[in-house]
Amino acid sequence: MPSPSTNQLPAPPDPGRGTTLDELAACLRSLKAWGGNPSYEAITSRVNAGRRAAEHVGKTTVVDCFRDGRRRLDTELVVDVVRALHPDPGYATQWRQALSVLGGAARGAQVRVRDSLPPGLAQFTGRAAELGRLRAAVQRGRASGDALVISALAGMAGVGK
Repeated sequence: MPSPSTNQLPAPPDPGRGTTLDELAACLRSLKAWGGNPSYEAITSRVNAGRRAAEHVGKTTVVDCFRDGRRRLDTELVVDVVRALHPDPGYATQWRQALSVLGGAARGAQVRVRDSLPPGLAQFTGRAAELGRLRAAVQRGRASGDALVISALAGMAGVGK
């Protein structure tokens, strides 16, 4: 692995500046350049050197860490790639923190929680008893603060569930 003094870039890129997964992927590509631009095969070999045979990853999986357009990244794999490109454990910790911040933001942006049923539709009739039981379950859960109430509706396709 090259030492920082042999790199053309003065310092490794700061992953904390990334505000999107695409920016972190660009930062990872810059780190690859900073680390002497090793081949993806070499990076994959370094990543797999620290893993049991059953946990080895393929080159394509490693290459995907560097690509734009990802909706999520495997934090442990990216940190292993960073370790393969940079010898400082503290730097890997910076990456873990940056990925954690972005991962939390992405999860927060994707999760929508409802504590009520959607409004009724006039075209659905004859379901008053079932809707009443669902509403009562939601109200009991909300009032008691107990665990989340999960309900499922079953039936043949096209019957208006």
